[in-house]
Amino acid sequence: MSVLVYPDLGLSRLDEEIAGLIDDPASEDLAAAVRRSARQSGDLARYAAAFVVRGQALAGSDRKRQAVDSLLEAALVFEEELDDPEAAADAYAKVLEVEPGHRRALFSLSLLHHDLSRFEDLIDVYRRRLQKSLDDGERATLRLYIAELYSERLGDHGAAFQEIMAAVRLAPQNLRIISRLEDLGERIGCYSEVAIAIGDLILGQDDARVRAALSLRLAELYLGPLADPERALACLRAAIADDGGDPASIANLEDVFRERSRFDELSSILSDSARDRRVRPHRVRLERDLARLYEYELNDPQRALSLLIKAIRYSPQDRELLDEIMRLGLRSGAMELVAETYEWVVSESPNTLLRTYMRLKLGNIYSHRLNRPTDAIRVHQEILREDPMHQEARRRLTNLYDHVGGAPDASKTGVSSTTGSLTSGPLPGSVASLVPKE
Repeated sequence: MSVLVYPDLGLSRLDEEIAGLIDDPASEDLAAAVRRSARQSGDLARYAAAFVVRGQALAGSDRKRQAVDSLLEAALVFEEELDDPEAAADAYAKVLEVEPGHRRALFSLSLLHHDLSRFEDLIDVYRRRLQKSLDDGERATLRLYIAELYSERLGDHGAAFQEIMAAVRLAPQNLRIISRLEDLGERIGCYSEVAIAIGDLILGQDDARVRAALSLRLAELYLGPLADPERALACLRAAIADDGGDPASIANLEDVFRERSRFDELSSILSDSARDRRVRPHRVRLERDLARLYEYELNDPQRALSLLIKAIRYSPQDRELLDEIMRLGLRSGAMELVAETYEWVVSESPNTLLRTYMRLKLGNIYSHRLNRPTDAIRVHQEILREDPMHQEARRRLTNLYDHVGGAPDASKTGVSSTTGSLTSGPLPGSVASLVPKE
């Protein structure tokens, strides 16, 4: 597209409009003109840079709402259209200079710092969120995120342990902290602090059997690295008492063996409830946090969906995340995007069960949401190629052929009713035109 140039100064229309906007940053008409001309000429970088300058000027003139909006617009252009995460991060940082608690900027900046491997900067953003949060559960989670970064990215296990201890104080009922607490405590030899933290967890439990199981874990510490058999006996007696037994039955360590089956059962109580559930990559958790903000706080399910679609690339086996994508697709009406994402998961996954699950979902999307019977037939046939006896796929495929015309038989479903194997005979009538050729 040709760009209008003013012959007297050699300036393009966009140059003139940007100059005008810098002179009068509060003008929404000039802002709209710059936006329009930049998109027409394809010069998005200058448009975004101009909106950063505009935002800073507005912040200096105490027009904070306009300043934040201008900086956010620039950040999104840098991030989503120019693929310039460093410039986007700088724009979000400028938003926080104007409004330190801006949640969208905080969440977006967290994700960008992670992608840029700026882990110390990411910790600083988490600490900003800590200062603003009034919810102990959220604050405990942020402490755990910081601990993970210190331990796994920066190699500072001592700092990580201190964050875990802080998380225990914030969430004394959260048993899932135990595995990380014990692992880091063992790495740096802080067994006494681990014992104190487990004591705090015991005090925070309402379930007597959980308290008993934690007392048993504490006894193991005193019998092991802390080498204090008297305290170990006290913990074992407490475990017996909470489990409804007679604590007087444990007079010495030898008596413990008589209660072996009871203690084995108590130990198993923590095996699942205290298991570390950090199965998702840190980046995926950041994407989900930002997606929730867009959906629930900014009422933008379309952008929330795009974030989760990016996240699934890092964790394609995550069923819960895949179901969230479906839910947001239904809410935003973007089922084409959902179908494309599910097709990608099918193509990438080595997990047969997950491929079947995704294809069943795709069959439903294609037949009931997108009116694409050809693709619905295709995905059900793909299921039957991997599992010829899959009854649900056979039933759905028969229904699909009924819907498009003709009576279902073995040649249409592609499955022999006697052997359950795929048939190779031709499909009659108009149905044949719906089946994709291999």
